[in-house]
Amino acid sequence: MQDIIIKVSEAGTAAARTFAYEIIADAVVAAQGTLTPVQTQQVYEIGSQYFSLLEAKGQEQAMSYLPLLRDSLAHIFLERGEQGWRESIASDARLVISSSIPEVLQLPWELLRFWPSIDGRLRAVRRPGIIGESSLPRPKASAGPLRLLFLASDSIAHQEEEKAVLEMAEGLEMEVVVCESGTRQELKEAAGKFRPHLLHLAVTAKSIGGGAAVYLPDRSGGMEMISAEDLAQDLQDSVSAIVLSGGEMGSAQALHLFCQRLSDKIPLALAWDAPAALLRPFYQALAAGADPEDALHTQPEMTAGPSGTGSGLLPFPALYSQAAGFGPMIDSQARKSASEFPACLQIPALIGLAEGRTECFVGRRAETSRLYPALRDGGVHTLIITGQDGSGKSSLAVYLCRLLAEAGYAILPIYSSPNNPITWTRLLEAVASHLKAEGQEVQAKELLGSKAPKDRMSSLVDVLRARRLLLLLDGLKLDRGGRISDPYLSQFYLMMIRGLGAGRSIITSNSLPSEALTLPARAWQWKTEGLSQGAFVRRLLYMPAVADRYRKGEISFAALAENHRIASGLPLRLDQTARALSLDDMAAGEEPLAALTCRLERDSLNALCRASVYDIAVSPTGIAAACGLTIEQAESSARSWQALSLAHSSGELWTVPSALRSALVSRLPGEEIQSAHREAAGFLKSLAEAGHSGELGLSRLDVLLEARGHYMAAEDWQAAAATTGRISSYLRRRGHYEEIIRLNGELLAPESHSLGGPAAWMGQAYLDQEDFKKAGQWYERAVQISPEPANYHGLGLSLMHQERYDQAKESLQKASDAYNEAGDLSGQAAVLSSLAAIDMKKGDTGAALEKMERIAGIMKQLGDLPGEAQALQETARLEMMASNFDSARQRLNRSLELLQSSGDSRSAAFALFNLASLDLERGDFQNAAEEYARALPLFRAMGDQAGVAAILHSQGLIQAQAGEKELAISSFKEALAINQELGDRAAEAGSFFQLGALAVQQDRMAEGLRLMALAAVVLRSIKSDEVKSVEPLVERLASQLNYSQEQFMVMVQEVLQVYAKDRGWGLVEKSSEK
Repeated sequence: MQDIIIKVSEAGTAAARTFAYEIIADAVVAAQGTLTPVQTQQVYEIGSQYFSLLEAKGQEQAMSYLPLLRDSLAHIFLERGEQGWRESIASDARLVISSSIPEVLQLPWELLRFWPSIDGRLRAVRRPGIIGESSLPRPKASAGPLRLLFLASDSIAHQEEEKAVLEMAEGLEMEVVVCESGTRQELKEAAGKFRPHLLHLAVTAKSIGGGAAVYLPDRSGGMEMISAEDLAQDLQDSVSAIVLSGGEMGSAQALHLFCQRLSDKIPLALAWDAPAALLRPFYQALAAGADPEDALHTQPEMTAGPSGTGSGLLPFPALYSQAAGFGPMIDSQARKSASEFPACLQIPALIGLAEGRTECFVGRRAETSRLYPALRDGGVHTLIITGQDGSGKSSLAVYLCRLLAEAGYAILPIYSSPNNPITWTRLLEAVASHLKAEGQEVQAKELLGSKAPKDRMSSLVDVLRARRLLLLLDGLKLDRGGRISDPYLSQFYLMMIRGLGAGRSIITSNSLPSEALTLPARAWQWKTEGLSQGAFVRRLLYMPAVADRYRKGEISFAALAENHRIASGLPLRLDQTARALSLDDMAAGEEPLAALTCRLERDSLNALCRASVYDIAVSPTGIAAACGLTIEQAESSARSWQALSLAHSSGELWTVPSALRSALVSRLPGEEIQSAHREAAGFLKSLAEAGHSGELGLSRLDVLLEARGHYMAAEDWQAAAATTGRISSYLRRRGHYEEIIRLNGELLAPESHSLGGPAAWMGQAYLDQEDFKKAGQWYERAVQISPEPANYHGLGLSLMHQERYDQAKESLQKASDAYNEAGDLSGQAAVLSSLAAIDMKKGDTGAALEKMERIAGIMKQLGDLPGEAQALQETARLEMMASNFDSARQRLNRSLELLQSSGDSRSAAFALFNLASLDLERGDFQNAAEEYARALPLFRAMGDQAGVAAILHSQGLIQAQAGEKELAISSFKEALAINQELGDRAAEAGSFFQLGALAVQQDRMAEGLRLMALAAVVLRSIKSDEVKSVEPLVERLASQLNYSQEQFMVMVQEVLQVYAKDRGWGLVEKSSEK
């Protein structure tokens, strides 16, 4: 090929800048000269006018202006030199522009015509710099198909550009990979692994300080400015050719300047200031094996842009290169083979979630670029992702969670299923378990310390505010009114959306909970919609077999896009659609599930349908149980389902996609559905009872709740009630009474009316909440259904607390008779304890004592040492009430011995405390002092601050009695500090009073009066009856000091002011000064 080289360099002076040029044809200088300053200025104007034409609208006049630019350019550079030198130029000659002047390189050289007889656009190559000074090696060809890596920086234009590139590739030997996030890091990594023949960047370019830069999205949600030098440094080892298209984004001149700078290290840089879709002829030629120059020559002549493209004139593709030459990008001798580059961004499931796993996460750049930085930086604390089923809520939520995990957040996912909706109980238990697993057992215990829901809510909010913990509530269900059905969860939601400090929460739901349709500033709603057509099609093309059919022209872009239309863009069954298309088994408009399941053998399909009853990920053992298979058969079946995208694995667990479950289960006969549920329930219940729930990544509570739901679906009400009972037992220990009521209430349907267990559990829950009337109503119903002794016992307790003692004793006696007949000693003891309580309420201490003695005997018979010890302590308490101190002391001593021998140090400490209190009561101060001294370190070791304060108070009394005033003051002071820390106002008042009494005994009567007055003030503030005995003493002491009424009131006001200032410690210190 003949090269016509035009070299242009700077000449003249700083005051009169000009250009010098040479035209070389066949290695001979055919023309040369120096432009005048006026001509030099014309060069600048030609370039400026050319770019103005590209950016302007209404191009009929612009087209007519192009010949004027061409003539001006020819007049300046071509109308000099030897006569007839242009006649020697061949028709396929190439024009090479060599210059370090950007404005020269950007001129529309393609407009030139060396000879009127030469028709068609001139080939032109722009070489920044001087020919011969530096040259890049010629890019090596490699095996096809043509590998194209595409990135669009603008999130709005991204969808259209992506679609255009994919549509352009139809029927071409071309493999397209699209950068999902568009970040610099993703581009660098993808280029290094994919090794594209060509990188296409649809970017915004701007001139910056004499250079040019493009903008790519960054992980913070903003745009990162990248210079040509930095981008070339990133890509020089992995990319040899780059196309930069801008369309209407940014500056066309900046785009050209950026390409000029790129060509210092990248062999080929092509500036194309138009939509990517218009480059199809170029890519078609490259894919067919043409070299880049020949491929560029296939682009149409400069014309007005097609209607609807937004373009005016179509620009000339400007090729910048310092390479020694060009050849085809595709090695025609090498065997064609698609790359093994993992174009799909796979999102693994979070532990414990069946939803959110994605084979190929595409088309969510706008969401992630907006939401991730807002969550990370604190602009958003709670994100509610809403949308219809199948819109990709869970996948987006899980992806955001994984990004935030990289930013240092601990992720706590809580799933929802038809058997196990998200509740306040499950949320609280999950956080407590998380804290315990993190070694924060004290905080976990504090979280569950109070059984009042509001206190627990406040504690949970405090936990979240103080930690980088991210809650994911996936699949929050709402009632028909759009509200959260769990009232406690509803209340916590309203607290949570106000702000979480260091914590975060992501909630997925079909709609925004109606509790707060207008959200606070740090709570956002994000509505998910279907994928764009380009993203949907791209996911289909990322299936290798589909991409192969697409390259061969066996399937069109329109056919793939039809699947997008049918699905309304929802990714609901996108993986199955891709798989069916890859197998060439899906007719137009056919349901992908039908196309895939027809490839399964009958037994395998039946097993798949039975396995679909699970709403959680299960092991092969779980599949085997529900399907009646061996474990080996279950594993083999699961792998065959996975090959058809009908199931997926996460570690050793398997899940049928939620979008398929109901359709698959519905294929089974009703009896077989119940059978599958029953077997699934049995597997889950056995797993939980064996302590192996962690194998499924779930808690024991969650696994039992799933088992319960399966039993209900199987209409096995007896098993459902039994499982609910086990759950209720656990919930009762944890104080989740409303959840007990909800779960058991669901079982009280007509089909299960013969079950007394659920009614009894509801009665117990109301009894624990001290709602004795409702408790009695439910126990009466339980007795009617099933007259078991436990139900009579519960009814008796409910009646007793309503002071209906005769009726209570009647029910309790029936319970006692039944327990006695059954030989149930533990039941007898429990009923005797309740009967003794009635005796005490009726003032019959002797009858109560007799029953407690019988309980102690039963416990001894059972060998229950702690139970016997407790009964002895209760008996001793009754003996003390009757002033039988010696007998009481013997029982307490025996109780202490039993507890010490059983190794129950905690209970032994309390027994020792009770023994000391008894000795103090009977005036045996020496024994009391010794016993308190032994008990104090035990209570300190247990961390029982209330017990420590009580012992210190008692020690202070003994020390004061013995005349050890300083020791007594020290004990009362420490007790006071602890009581104030605990917020025990009554005990605080007691400490103030005793310190005041000591001050009086030390002749500090005024100081003592103030402390005793402060004690009275504190008691009155809490409406304690003790104030009635303290105030007369205060008034008597004031009278002894001759206080007038006015002086007394002034003194009280001073006391109040001091307490408000330092909680009374100024008075305490003043009273004990030496």
